[in-house]
Amino acid sequence: MARTYIGVDVDQSRLHVVALKQEGAGLSVCGIASREIDGIDQAAEAVAQIVQDWGFTTPRMAAALSSTQLFARRVTFPFSDPRKTAAAVPLELAAHLPVDLDNYLTTFLPAGRDGDQYRFFALAVLELEVEQFLAPFNRQQLPLRFLDLTPFVYLHLLPKETSQAILVTIREQNYLVARVEEGMMQSYRHGLKIDMLSDEDLATVITREVQILSSQVPDENLPVFLSGCGMTGGRHLALIDQLPGASIPEVQFESGRLQAAYLPALALARRAALPERKGGCNLRRGRHVFRGSLAPFRRQLIAIAVLLVLTLTATLSGFWFDYASKADALKQLEQTLQTIYKQSFPRAPVPADVPLYMASNLAGMQAESRLLGVAKTGPLRVIEAMTAGVGKDVGIEIQEFSFDAEGAAFSGRTASFDAVDQLAERLRQQPVFSQVQIGDAKMSVDGSRVDFRVDFKFGAAGETP
Repeated sequence: MARTYIGVDVDQSRLHVVALKQEGAGLSVCGIASREIDGIDQAAEAVAQIVQDWGFTTPRMAAALSSTQLFARRVTFPFSDPRKTAAAVPLELAAHLPVDLDNYLTTFLPAGRDGDQYRFFALAVLELEVEQFLAPFNRQQLPLRFLDLTPFVYLHLLPKETSQAILVTIREQNYLVARVEEGMMQSYRHGLKIDMLSDEDLATVITREVQILSSQVPDENLPVFLSGCGMTGGRHLALIDQLPGASIPEVQFESGRLQAAYLPALALARRAALPERKGGCNLRRGRHVFRGSLAPFRRQLIAIAVLLVLTLTATLSGFWFDYASKADALKQLEQTLQTIYKQSFPRAPVPADVPLYMASNLAGMQAESRLLGVAKTGPLRVIEAMTAGVGKDVGIEIQEFSFDAEGAAFSGRTASFDAVDQLAERLRQQPVFSQVQIGDAKMSVDGSRVDFRVDFKFGAAGETP
C-alpha cells in the first residue's frame, strides 16, 4: 500500500486539504478538498470526514500555526549543535521579549552562517495556542504528527532547483512576504486586515514589501512565487501588473494545475512526507507529542476484544474447576512446608507464606551485599571508575552522587559544554559502565558555568565489566 501524506491548511473560515501519495521516488497529488468552517472544531470534524471519504487508513498529517501567533527574533551563536542551541534560545528570547516564557514553547530554525557564527530564527509560541489547535484533532483521533509554523513551512513550495526566491502568500485576513536563500528562510514581513484594501492597493503594499526584501540581496534578481487562498483572480492580475515576473508554482493535478488556494496545504503535505529532523520545527513535542491513533482499526479492535473476552471466559472457567480439585493438594503442601520450616528454625515463628518469606529475605541479603561492594558493580568499584573518568580535571565540580542496583548518576558543574562532552567520553572508556549519557546540560544565566548531570547504566546481570 502506497504511503499517503495529508496537508491541512486552516484559515479563518476556509479549510483546504491536499493528499500526496508515494509513487516511485516522487510524490503526486492524489486528492484535494475544500470546506467552509467556523472555528478549529469544525475544521477537525471536516478533516475526519474527508479522510474517511478518501478511504485512507494510515496517513501522516501536518498542519501549521499562523505567524500572527508567533514571536520571532534573529539570533547568532558561535555553535550549531542542536542541544546547545536549544538551551541557549530561551535565554536569548527572554532577554529580547517583553513576556514571561514560562507559558511559551520555544524552538529554532537555521538561517545560515557568517564565518564562524551561525544564524538562527529563535521562535516562541504561546502553549495555550498549541493546545487549542491540537485538542479537536486529538478528539477526532486524527494522525496529525506535525504542527509547524508559517511562513517557514512554505519553504516546501519552492521547486527543487530554486534555492533563492521571494514567497508571497495571501490568506483571508493577512499576507506574508518571505525571502529564501540557500533553501533557508532569511526574513519575512506580514500585514493584517487586508480585506479593507482594494486589489490594486494590496498589490502596491505587497510590491513594496517584495522590494524591501529583494534589496537585501541587490545583485540578485529573485523570482517571486504566489500562493494562498486569498489569491483571487483580481489580486493575481494586480500583482502580475506590478510584479511582471511573479508566478504561481506549477503543480499538476489530474488534467490541470493545482490552484493557488491549495498550495499552502500542498506545502504541509510535503512537510508530512519528510523525516522529523529534516522537515523543520515541530511543536508536537513534550506533552503534545503525537501518540498514535487507533481510530482506523476500531472495528477490528472491537472484534478482537470480543473474541478475547469469550476466550478468557472459557479459559477461566476451566481454571476454576481445576483449582477446586487441586485446592486440597495445595493446602497439604503448605502444611508440609511449614513443618520443614519449624524443623529448620525451631525458635523462629512460622510465617504465613513460607516461600515468599524466604525469597524476600534472600533478596534483602543480596541487596545488602551489593551495598557493601561485594558485586562487581558495587559503589566502591563505581566510585573508582568515576574518579578515573574525571581524572585530574580541576575544572569539574561534583555536587551530588546517587547509586542503585541498575545504575548511578552524578551532577555537577564545569566551565563549558566541551568539558562536559570530554568528561562523558572518558567515562565511556570505563568498563564498569555499559552506557553513559548526558541527562541534562544547560548554561547558567550569567554564562559563567554549565550545570550538567551524567547517568550511568551497568552491564546485564552476571556480565563481566
